[in-house]
Amino acid sequence: MNLRFLCSGILLAGLVACGGGSDGPAVVSGINVSSGNNQSAAAGAKPADPIILTLVDAGGAPVGNASATAAVASGGGSLATTAYTSDSAGKITINSWTLGTTPGDQTLTVSSANAKATVNAKATAGAPAKITALADNVTSGNIGSVLVAPGVTVTDANNNPVANTPVTFSVLANNGVLAGTTATTNAAGVARVPGWTLGPIVGTQKLTAKAGASASVEISVTATLAAGCVKQPVAIGVPVAGAWTADDCTDSTLARQYDEYTLKLDAPTSFRAKVTAANGRQLRIFTAGGRVVGEMPSDAFAPAALSPLELQYTLPAGDFLVRVYTPTPAAAGNYTLSLTADFSNAISDAATCRPIIFATYGSIVTQTLKKGNCSFMGDNEDRLVLLMKTGDKVSISLATTAFSPYLILRDDRTPTSPAVASARRTSPGTAELTYTATFDGFHEIIVTSNTFVEEGTYTVTITQP
Repeated sequence: MNLRFLCSGILLAGLVACGGGSDGPAVVSGINVSSGNNQSAAAGAKPADPIILTLVDAGGAPVGNASATAAVASGGGSLATTAYTSDSAGKITINSWTLGTTPGDQTLTVSSANAKATVNAKATAGAPAKITALADNVTSGNIGSVLVAPGVTVTDANNNPVANTPVTFSVLANNGVLAGTTATTNAAGVARVPGWTLGPIVGTQKLTAKAGASASVEISVTATLAAGCVKQPVAIGVPVAGAWTADDCTDSTLARQYDEYTLKLDAPTSFRAKVTAANGRQLRIFTAGGRVVGEMPSDAFAPAALSPLELQYTLPAGDFLVRVYTPTPAAAGNYTLSLTADFSNAISDAATCRPIIFATYGSIVTQTLKKGNCSFMGDNEDRLVLLMKTGDKVSISLATTAFSPYLILRDDRTPTSPAVASARRTSPGTAELTYTATFDGFHEIIVTSNTFVEEGTYTVTITQP
């Protein structure tokens, strides 16, 4: 019999298939992962791309309208949908797999009939969400001391450490100086600033660390004054409640003990200084090289009984040392040192021109000459005090467009000492003088007008040729 024609007839009649056909639905024999395998995503998040699988029969042909089941095999994630039906192309799409909250390899299995496939993904730490101070951070130290490597841990929303994340560190004014302002987290999510030199504030000082868009934390330290002969920072606007003790620094020449502070000025600065304590205490300010800028009490213009001891300084940018001396040898007791920005050339005591204004080489002073400031030579004058040593040279200029300037440099060892140099103009402009010191001691710069009554703004510049 011709089977070819017989089969053709049977097919036309809608009977069973021939040539390897079947009398039932195709059976799923395999599952192919078409796309979406081996993705990486943040722990606790969904992979970015959908996972597409194809159900096939023994011959590799797609099987449509077949059931499949998905399940989380490892990693602790979840599926919003676990049951699927293949489309006409044999495909199913999974887009509801949420990875577990722990970083690492995670798997999903998909089953249909006797076939099974595994889908892999890698969970990584998420974006920085939290930042916490390290438990080993130092919590106290002396002002001016260096705290080594304070740090933080950066974690994601699931408390997983976040590596390779930049952390920015900062401090407020007078809360010290950082050895570095940025650091990158290591594999444990830890970032440390190399060092934190505490500022002049006694009490709480704070360091702020930030990671990502909003995660930040403050690291607090209790700062204290150090005991003994130790240099400590002081700043304008930060009062110091200090105390003299038996182990303080000692000045053998003056036979006095003292506490010493470092003052850093980033720009030319004018300020007022006050020391409150028993009569006889002294305040001295030095340049970083050891040259005295000013000292009180010194003479009749600054008697030891003056309380509080009050001075004004107008200094260039630079580093300075501030020493607060005991009233008597080996004295102990408390004192207050206060440097404030309320500098003024207004004289509170015209008879002595107090508060006295100390200047030094590099000082540039702009202020206003007005009636009532001082009254030794006329109705109005300003005075600056410059401490010089024998052989020191100085150039001083007085520039103004408001009045005819008269500039005088005098020997300030006694109230009646004579002028040692002067420059005088009969019209506005710049008066200049140069001088070489013939003695060690205070020299007084007097700023007035040619007529002793004119007023206006001026600038004095003091340089060392």
